[in-house]
Amino acid sequence: LDNDGNAFFDYQGQDNVFWDDQLSRLTKIGRLGDTIMFKDLPNNMRLAKVANRFNDKTSQGQSYVVVCGSRNEVANDPSLGDFGFEIIEHFQNVDINPAAHRESVFFMIALEARDQLRQLMAWQLSQLFAIVPLVLTGGWDHTENFLNYYDIFVRHGLGNFVNILREVTFNPLMAENLTFQDSKSGSYLFETTGSYTHADENYARELMQLFTIGVFLLNDDGTKMLNENGEPIPTFSNDEVMSFARVFTGFVQSQPRGNFEENDSSWNAIDELIVDPIYHDKFPKHDLTGGYIGDGYPLCVDLPSRTFLRKGATYRLLGDSPRPHAFIDEGTPMNDGPARVFELGENSRLREILCNSVNGSCQFQ
Repeated sequence: LDNDGNAFFDYQGQDNVFWDDQLSRLTKIGRLGDTIMFKDLPNNMRLAKVANRFNDKTSQGQSYVVVCGSRNEVANDPSLGDFGFEIIEHFQNVDINPAAHRESVFFMIALEARDQLRQLMAWQLSQLFAIVPLVLTGGWDHTENFLNYYDIFVRHGLGNFVNILREVTFNPLMAENLTFQDSKSGSYLFETTGSYTHADENYARELMQLFTIGVFLLNDDGTKMLNENGEPIPTFSNDEVMSFARVFTGFVQSQPRGNFEENDSSWNAIDELIVDPIYHDKFPKHDLTGGYIGDGYPLCVDLPSRTFLRKGATYRLLGDSPRPHAFIDEGTPMNDGPARVFELGENSRLREILCNSVNGSCQFQ
């Protein structure tokens, strides 16, 4: 809507290619003429300025919203007042530059915490899984998102390394830092843009090279494993990087919410990323040992014979598109063009069974 209240958007482009490419970025709330309740708007649109613009009175001062806290968040202690962390004099009312908040919190814990071994491990791990604040959204003046990231290593510093890898992978700061957030599969990009583009390889490469196995195979004593020519044996090639990069497609931020340090309602650097099935690469990815890694689904050859004909099997018409809308959202109307329909003949035995005729009239089952 423009400032005059006109509900029409006049697109002046030469064709619809750009419009189609950017359509997923638009928040869809209804059709022209629909009445939409303020409380039914998406989270990122339930704003005071939206309510004021449409003179919505029911959303202002007459109801309350209960929101969940972030992981490990504790309630504020009102008796402490409006304070900042101060290293030397502890909890004093001081004015600290926003860029120094997270450092102040860190030093307070490093000097005062009783679990010093855990804190030491967390610090060491944070140096391995390093991020660069100045290249991140809100990197200069935000605190909560960085403390939330650092807490991964506090939680798992004395635990399982796999848990660290999982949480780091799904953390929005790492996804932005190593550029795999919003990475899209090659098949999606080819279908929507017609271009041949590989998935972002940054995180896949760093995951192996820096975070886990390194660049060369090692013996049990830590020395490099050598081939018959006396040369070190690489742990991976660029083929493995390209394959693993396809694993990290479709990672997008969770829906924005309230109750954390952010005024931008379109951004959420606290909650874990989610995987958008439209953008995610659905094809097999080979591993480091000649096999394949998968998404947890059984192979078709491993299913019992004729599973699709067994009792309880369900069928949905998906249309002609290799990326059908109805594949992920049953409530989305199909707009993939005319569907090809197989019609059973009047003498078909299958049609007779499905018809379940009663008094000459089909009661399809």
